Amino acid sequence: MTQPSRAEKLVLKPNRVMERIRAGKYVLCGSPMQFDHPRMQETRTLIAATAQKYGKFWGMPVGSAAQAARLFEEEGGQFFACGAAIIILRDGYQAIRDEFDRVLGERYV
Repeated sequence: MTQPSRAEKLVLKPNRVMERIRAGKYVLCGSPMQFDHPRMQETRTLIAATAQKYGKFWGMPVGSAAQAARLFEEEGGQFFACGAAIIILRDGYQAIRDEFDRVLGERYV
């Protein structure tokens, strides 16, 4: 019997909700935050094919809805993590400030 590949070990973990391609036990790609790096693309292809083979879902963090759509349409990704608390807070506070600027203008500065 052949040994499962690293990707199969990752995909076949029982009761696993999510595992990351990261440094550590399952180092598949050494290019953090370089999502278009050829090794990262190769790794995504490997994970996607393995997940499909075993009927599992796969996905990854995305920076935009456009990136999620591309991964869904081109690579078969099925879930996406997006947004970081700091960005959500920044955008929310900016929206509040923009509203104050619109309503009060320079009067409150």
